[in-house]
Amino acid sequence: MYINREEYGKYGYSAVPETEFERYAYNAETVVRKYTFDRISDADLHPDEIADAEVKRIAEMNQRGVCELVDVLHKQEQETVGDAGAAIKSFSNEGYSETLDTSGQSAEVVQGKIQSIMRSYFTSEQLFRGVT
Repeated sequence: MYINREEYGKYGYSAVPETEFERYAYNAETVVRKYTFDRISDADLHPDEIADAEVKRIAEMNQRGVCELVDVLHKQEQETVGDAGAAIKSFSNEGYSETLDTSGQSAEVVQGKIQSIMRSYFTSEQLFRGVT
């Protein structure tokens, strides 16, 4: 797995409950593998102590990107279900009815966030689609 719960917490993330973390981490790893054409291995995100500073910097940047993806995927699911405090779009009183606004987490918006994270936390070489 690209990141574990301890690394997730080490970088200051805490939105995903421990019981659900593995599922979201796996989904985030799948997203990274898709965008990087399966070029990033677990070893790339966990370099040896003797690795040079640039390799370690890129690995940490990639780990933070995976953490961001975990949070985005978690937030998307929570807002879709209505558990994460989605804004109330409409409300009635007598018969109690409310409609949650989940437009902030539409598929297009989430895809845009994922693409932004991938461009921010992964190098152009990792995202390159062509043949070298």
